[in-house]
Amino acid sequence: MIVRSFIFIFTAMSLVCCTTGSKFGQSPKDQAEVNTTVFSLAETLRGIPSVIVSGPPGSYNVRVTSSRDSRQSPLFIVNGQYAMSFRDATLLLAGKEIMTAELLPDLESDGYGRRGQGGVIVIQAN
Repeated sequence: MIVRSFIFIFTAMSLVCCTTGSKFGQSPKDQAEVNTTVFSLAETLRGIPSVIVSGPPGSYNVRVTSSRDSRQSPLFIVNGQYAMSFRDATLLLAGKEIMTAELLPDLESDGYGRRGQGGVIVIQAN
């Protein structure tokens, strides 16, 4: 009986999470802040030569055409922290203003090994 109740509650909570599009403990204000950050980062990256941002909002695909492996997602470094995807970068940027974003040249991105083969984008925010 306890196990069935737990499964029902867990399923109901998952259903609510999926239908509202938000995460547990995340207010509508927090969700709006994340959406603004996603749009801001996408627009900033579009301004960098050799960086292509494609796909619908919420599931952007970022590629660097001048990298050694343009099929691989670039490594994002946000205020010194590594982010392996666009989504991870937006989570690190939530509530912050992007000051600069730059694509490292291939010679510098070689220092990041396999993670940097898709390019390295360094972002500074406050």
